[in-house]
Amino acid sequence: MRRLTKLKINSASFSGTKGIRKKQMGIFSKINKIIITYINNRSEKNTLTKIEVSDKYLLVAYNHNTLVHLPWINLKRVVAIRRDLYAGKEISVLLEFLDSGVVEISESCDGWVDICTFIEKFDGAQQFRTWYLQMIAAPIDSTMTIWVHK
Repeated sequence: MRRLTKLKINSASFSGTKGIRKKQMGIFSKINKIIITYINNRSEKNTLTKIEVSDKYLLVAYNHNTLVHLPWINLKRVVAIRRDLYAGKEISVLLEFLDSGVVEISESCDGWVDICTFIEKFDGAQQFRTWYLQMIAAPIDSTMTIWVHK
């Protein structure tokens, strides 16, 4: 408990310069990430930990040493969603595959930017920077279709 009380910041400290506020918010982000990682590791839930993108498939790694190869040829649809989580708001992409179900990849996952920039190369897909900015401004639980197989 002593460590957490040292990190407590009163509202008066937010009245300083932008750089100080940014540094303080960085501390909160790091603490949130540590807490979320701890909770996920303690749960029985199979949590996505890393993704790798290649031209032929998506490699998905889970916290219980499970690896899944998902071929791009089976990708049916990509949807973005904005959620309200216990540690803040987060944007995720939902990848719907023909025979593998749906894989949700959140922005806190390693490789998230890689997958988003790869998806924008698909014929008819929305540009990452465009849909991401729209999702940041969207209300909680908003969805947006990024790409659909034709």
